[in-house]
Amino acid sequence: TLELPTLQTLWQKLIDTRGAIGVDNTARVHEKDLVTLLKAARTGPLAQRSKKLPRDSDAEAADPAIQRLAEYGHQLSEAKRTDPSQLARERRRFDRLRNAGFEANKRGDTRSALRNLYSAALIKPSCAMLLSVANMHMKLNHPTLAAPLYYYVMINEGGTEHERSMAASKLKVANERAREHAGLPPKGLTPRPQQQQQQQQLVT
Repeated sequence: TLELPTLQTLWQKLIDTRGAIGVDNTARVHEKDLVTLLKAARTGPLAQRSKKLPRDSDAEAADPAIQRLAEYGHQLSEAKRTDPSQLARERRRFDRLRNAGFEANKRGDTRSALRNLYSAALIKPSCAMLLSVANMHMKLNHPTLAAPLYYYVMINEGGTEHERSMAASKLKVANERAREHAGLPPKGLTPRPQQQQQQQQLVT
């Protein structure tokens, strides 16, 4: 039978290389955004804290106000990351974008919700925000864009047990839907000869 890479192998490659890849014909309009968000999650202040890395600066270590707000400074220049007023401004912007995203989702405007939640997640790329962005992608039927975010949260030691468990559960759904989009058989089933030819075109 045809040997195919597992979807989780593809997701891990995307996270490791920060390259846009997929296994279906989902519109690629959001792929660059996805790569940018994963990069922010891997390199931002929250990632540094979860890995117990040294502070970016002596000012962050010494100033309690900077310590409280540092998680909102990912998009700021190094100089502005030591300015409590700049960090506070980013926190207000984060709150505004996140609330706008939640409100849009309640109205059923999923695209606006995704746009606002994505912008908020770039400011503070926490596991909770990555889950929110992934959920919007699932609502828009973009499983290959949602799955890498779920996978990242699932393997992230900085996430809570609840967040990682939720991500694992939703990753299964995203994987199944991605396989359907790609014309792959359900997991555990051997593809028919006609399906094998189609799948060979997908992975070559």
